[in-house]
Amino acid sequence: MKHSGNTGITGSSPSSILPPHTINTHEPVIHNSQSTLPSHSKAAIPDSGSSPSEWSKKSQNLQDNWETLLPTLQEPLLLYYHNSIGRTVRPSEDIPCNCHNVSCKHRVETLWCFYYDLCNCATLPQQLVANGLFPTAPKQPRMAISVDLLDLYKALFERSCDAVQAITSALCTFYERRGFCLLDDKGQSIIDPLRRSFSSAVQRFDTLRVKIEASIDKSVQNATADIDTPAAGGEHPSCAQSQPSAVDDMYLPGGNLCARFLSQRCPACFGGLLWGKSAKQGGDVHVALDGNFEHRHLQSAGCGITFYQEAYLVSKEKVDAMGIHIEKLRCRKPRDFQLPVPEAVLDKCASAFTAANGSIPKADSSTFDDTGLMALCCRHDIPLLLANIDTPGEQQKYAFALLVEFFGMLPEVATCVALYDVGCTTDVSNKKWGILPDSISSRLEFAISVMHAYAHQWACQIAYNPRMRCGLGLTDGEGVERLWSRLCRLIRITRSCGRARRLWLIDRFVHTIGSDIRDELGDILRRKLKLVKKQGNAAQKQLDEAGVSRAVLEQQWNEQQAYEMQLGGKLAQKQAKTQDKLLSIQNDLEKMSRKMKSFKISNCSEVSNKILTANSIVDSMKSNAETLLAGLDDRTGDSMSTSPELDPEAVKLLAETERLKRCVRKLAIGSFFEWDKIDQAKRGHQAVGTKQYQYMRRAIAKRRPLLDKLIRKHNDCSERLQLLHQLDSNVPLPRRLPATLMGLRNSMELLEDVVSSAFPGGIIPRWLADENVRSGIRAIMKLDRCKEEQLRVAMEAGNLRYWFGRELCALELAINNPKSQYSLFVYCQVNAHAF
Repeated sequence: MKHSGNTGITGSSPSSILPPHTINTHEPVIHNSQSTLPSHSKAAIPDSGSSPSEWSKKSQNLQDNWETLLPTLQEPLLLYYHNSIGRTVRPSEDIPCNCHNVSCKHRVETLWCFYYDLCNCATLPQQLVANGLFPTAPKQPRMAISVDLLDLYKALFERSCDAVQAITSALCTFYERRGFCLLDDKGQSIIDPLRRSFSSAVQRFDTLRVKIEASIDKSVQNATADIDTPAAGGEHPSCAQSQPSAVDDMYLPGGNLCARFLSQRCPACFGGLLWGKSAKQGGDVHVALDGNFEHRHLQSAGCGITFYQEAYLVSKEKVDAMGIHIEKLRCRKPRDFQLPVPEAVLDKCASAFTAANGSIPKADSSTFDDTGLMALCCRHDIPLLLANIDTPGEQQKYAFALLVEFFGMLPEVATCVALYDVGCTTDVSNKKWGILPDSISSRLEFAISVMHAYAHQWACQIAYNPRMRCGLGLTDGEGVERLWSRLCRLIRITRSCGRARRLWLIDRFVHTIGSDIRDELGDILRRKLKLVKKQGNAAQKQLDEAGVSRAVLEQQWNEQQAYEMQLGGKLAQKQAKTQDKLLSIQNDLEKMSRKMKSFKISNCSEVSNKILTANSIVDSMKSNAETLLAGLDDRTGDSMSTSPELDPEAVKLLAETERLKRCVRKLAIGSFFEWDKIDQAKRGHQAVGTKQYQYMRRAIAKRRPLLDKLIRKHNDCSERLQLLHQLDSNVPLPRRLPATLMGLRNSMELLEDVVSSAFPGGIIPRWLADENVRSGIRAIMKLDRCKEEQLRVAMEAGNLRYWFGRELCALELAINNPKSQYSLFVYCQVNAHAF
């Protein structure tokens, strides 16, 4: 829309921006004057005479003008929705002023053949919005966008992410093909004439809608509080307004109720009244934590003016304060506490994940000012909180800051289980240094996510795997991974846009994801019940086929847990390092062999000298490998030679089998991680970059021959041990390993260590030797998790029903309040699908 004072402008506007009746096909070219619509170059960059500080000041003044204007546009926008929802919009030649004050001086504003009769009672933006047009500037707009088009774009954004460039380019192409062109004062076509104006209108229109939703939600919140405390004397409860608090009530719990922020995000988890279940028995709620370093932001893109207050992001001040708090605690003496698993096991788990070491850089801090995101989701995959990562590595301060913010919105007796890829090391850090206050630590338990459990030691999984812990049901802790899959389309867009716009895009898109999942909670709970029934029946069938009583299976499982913990504690850290060195030497030998083959193609003397040097290096590597292997076999053989039933050849084979299994496990876990990255990109319907994809494929191909070779050797040793096995020996034999990656991922034998000595009493326990007992143990664990899941789904359905009834009563009460009756009525019209 063009603002031209009191003069008319020849030409007409595009049909999507102005009503159809204003198009004049006899004058297809839209001319532009110097005073109203600057050329593309002048609109894109500041004047050459303006300094950066002057440009920043102008931007800040523009933001201040918008902040002043937007609250005055709430009523006009609601008026437009009231007159247009469910009705056919009738075009009108004139837009009259509805003011009846005779003292007001009327004036006429001409905007691209629209004639606005205005007075001092209403500003131009208010009149525009009331008639379905949103201005692109707060004071003197040179263009206005149809509210219906902005609503359409909002729906497009919710389904396909940011598409300002696409929709404005399409509109320009469409108008040019119909003969409508925007020209500057020299008659030249303006390059990209709609993008900046449309982008500004999208941001401000969304901010206006957020303000309207916040004010309406505040009215409903007041009515919710008045349900339990009705006012006396016939006065309407919501008319007696209390003094506003310094902290937003949205983020404060009330009695036995969670903060409204949480209950509005996931009413199934946070909409109930009953709290206080023991955290060791599953807790009241389950949340998942994880970080992602693909959502980076380039420093060169700049920051921009902050125009939106993020609802999901924890402030940088709180995150940095948590980091300072952790650094101070680590300078003190650690606490005395009992480790849940042996320390050597935790060290192996920490070395398997880069997330466990915050000092490992995952992004170049000299190029990116924001290096990633950390998210906290409920068990239904609904995002609750986000933290912006601005350090090279995934430090623990982000996870702890999210947990502190989250517990601040829960009732004082509510308990929680947090599932994290490195939940074991995070739990130990909290207990060792006392990072979280005792009021939170006593109500919090950590676990590891299911799909990343393969990278943890077997003893660690017994203590932290949700499939082996009581009370966690079928919660998998992978909700954040599914969130990253939905957010992958934002990566490229937010990397090069302004920092303020990046945070706005992430926050609004996360809100859309959470709202969509919340609307489907009923179907989600129904699907969970079907899954429980299906898996429960399969587990019951497996238990019946095992033919072992439940009491015996529970006893055997308790004995296995005790033995595995003891065995894990005896793992020598030096032995593990030796195996890592062996794998490194094997990889170096393969590289040297390939180089030597390339050298042998030429016969020059220089290449011959290189071959001799390479041969000496290979011989040295082989000698070091033999020395390490001999020392490893000696240490393992010493532990096995204590059994008098084993002959020397069997002891040597057992030592070799144990070494091979550990090497297979290490290589397989590396391949699992690489395939996970490719699978994540596939689930997100967006291929990874060509270089990254080729790197992953080469890494997997490089590991595969060595992995296949080690598996064959392990299985050959197992077969030879079967032939040498003595009937009266009480040392169990290792089992064969699957030859495929999928088989290895699902194999329990891969995670179990080779038993290197005889059991006391001369009897092999049934949990190791009897396949029926092993199958029965897995079946009872699955049955227990299914029963726990069924109870939790029933509790969540009750929470959802209670929340919905309470919200419905509050909405009806708020609608009857004269102060908010009109706005809530219009809100219900616009969001009729939610009811």
